[in-house]
Parts: sequence; structure tokens; C-alpha cells
Amino acid sequence: MNSFSQTLPGIIFSFLFLCSCSNTSNNNNLGSQNMAIPIPEENIERFSEVFNKVNYITVQLPLESSIGQADKVIITEDNIFIGDFYQNPKVIILDKEGNFLSSINAFGEGPGEYTQINDFVIHHEDPKVLILSTKKILAFDFNGNFVEDLDRPISGGYKFLATKKDELIFYVPPNISSADPKHGDNILFSYENQKVHPFFTSKFMEEKIPFFADRNILVYLDNKTFFTKHFSDTIYVFEGKELKEKMYLDFENSRKLKLNIFQEHDSNILNNLEYMQDYVYHMPNLHLSGKYLVTCFREKNYRSTLLYNRTKKTSKSISNATNDLDGLLPYLNVKYLSNNTLISVHYPDEFITIEQMENSDHPLLESLQQETVSFVFAIYQIKD
Repeated sequence: MNSFSQTLPGIIFSFLFLCSCSNTSNNNNLGSQNMAIPIPEENIERFSEVFNKVNYITVQLPLESSIGQADKVIITEDNIFIGDFYQNPKVIILDKEGNFLSSINAFGEGPGEYTQINDFVIHHEDPKVLILSTKKILAFDFNGNFVEDLDRPISGGYKFLATKKDELIFYVPPNISSADPKHGDNILFSYENQKVHPFFTSKFMEEKIPFFADRNILVYLDNKTFFTKHFSDTIYVFEGKELKEKMYLDFENSRKLKLNIFQEHDSNILNNLEYMQDYVYHMPNLHLSGKYLVTCFREKNYRSTLLYNRTKKTSKSISNATNDLDGLLPYLNVKYLSNNTLISVHYPDEFITIEQMENSDHPLLESLQQETVSFVFAIYQIKD
């Protein structure tokens, strides 16, 4: 059983140091222009096949700053930022020990307010939180104070990245981009020096693909931009605005979901368990480190987490497995990846069944019974 007495500086800050100092990939040869990511025939049976250990950190938030879910987590040397996009739109700011500092909670239609959060990023050169809303970008300091409203340079921008001091990269979903004549078929745009540069054209315009809420589909690492989207089995890799590589999930062709089904059916076909039993498709939850890539896919009506070793070019997939590390949750909800450390976020209700089991004396469960916990960081160490 893993010790629950460790603190965030002892667990998270150690990999934050690694992230800031050595999260540059040594894998300079990622393969050919088209590189296959193998899909395992079976999910792992036990967590110990993939992880060495797991530790837990509980986080307590003031009632007025509570969130419904963690849609995005960003970790810097000094802070942890957690964004709730859909249930209770706000961004929570914690210190490196997981203590609550402040929140950005500015729902409304006036200056310094938003009606929706599509995404948020951390602008490192001039430290501030940038929130992408439906009509504008809002800047806040790390104390949650409003700084300024910024014009949104790209209409329909749904996700974005801060890649360097003066550049933002925006993703506009194909169904929105196609409605704006200025966009043409483009869905990725660079905004730099107050100029907009489209640099990637949608491959999906003719397929009538339904829109799904995406969370992690854009990643910036080692001066490269990684992009994917729902149903696409391809992860596109750009250096600057140039497409350098296509990494594709090597699904068995006979089982790959054919996108022309949406010409005959609406999105409810995905809820037809009998029909979908025969198909597999990408449900992106994209995270990268120098060594690993994580995303998700749905197969046989189950959601699986794919862990790809970029150095060894091998994969493991995890759905409901036996948690033989400590007997707690048998699944993942990945929100952050750094080197050999993977962070999954969970909520107290998820542990209720385990709490009711006889002889369940795990320190985390005792903490959940004694304290008002908002959510839990499960911090996994990946086996080499």
C-alpha cells in the first residue's frame, strides 16, 4: 500500500522540476512521414503491468469556487491551473502544494466577463491566464484579477495554444469554419504579430461529421504542435506551420468506424450499442511528454486509454483493469502527463463503492470520510 502521507511538494513538484528541466525529447527520429501507433489486441488486466506505484493528493476548494469537473489541467513550476468548461465555467488556481489560491469566476456579459469558456492557456512570457470565450479573449493575473479584454482574431475559435511569446494557434471546427467564407477549408490558424496565417485544411468537410465537445486535442511540445480531433485516427505534427509527420492509430481496417455513416444516420447511432459493438474510433484526450503519448479510443462500446511509448514504439491500453497497486479505482481519467508521471483526476463519489467494502482501510478513504474533499489527484509512476 502506498503512503498517503506524502505531500504535493514531494510528489508533484519533483516532476515539475523534471518537466521544466528535461522534458525535451531525446527521441529526434520519430519515424517516417507516416508513423503507425500500434493498438493492442487486448487491454491490460492489471495496473501493475503499466505502473510502478500510485499516490494521492486531495484538494479542498471553498464552496463558492467549486467546480463540476476538471476539463483541463496545466501545471507550472509554481502553480496548478484547473479549468471547468461546461458545468461550472471557471479556472481554479492552486499553489504547487495543491492549496487553493484563487479562482477566475467571471460569468456574465460585461467587460471582464465571459458567457462560456472554450479553452484557457498560460501565457508564460507575460504571466497571465488567457481565456478563450465565444466572442473575445480575456486576460487574468494569477490572483484571478481581470487584466484586459482582447479582440479574438479568429472567428469561431474553439481551442487554442500559446506556443511562444507572440504566437497563438487556434482551432476552428470544420462545421464552423465552412460557414465563414474568410476561412475557406482551413481549421488551424497562427496568430502572430497581429497577423493571421491559416496553415491546415480540414480533411472532413464532406462527411457531415457531428460536433462533439473536445478537450485535449492541441499540444505544444519541443517546438512542435500536435493536433487531432474526434473520429480522426491521425495525429498531425507541425514544426512552425509546416506539416512534418502524421502519426496514425493503427486500427484494424475492418473495425474502423467509417465516417460516411453520418450521411445516413445522426449522432445517435453512436449510442446504438449493438451497432457500435463492431467498431472502433478515436475519442481524443491528447497528452504528450518526451517519452509517452496518451489518448483515448472507444472499442466494443468501452472507452480505453492508450499509452504509447514513443521511444520503444509500443503501446498499452487501459479500460477497467484490476488495480493491484492499492485496490482502489480500476480506471483512469487522465488530465496531465510529464515524463514518466501521469495524473488522473477523480471525485469523492467515485470512491463510495470502495468505501463500503469490508476491510477497506486505505488512508485515502479515511481522508474522504473525515474531510470535505473537492477532488483527488491520482499520481501514477509509469514503468520504463
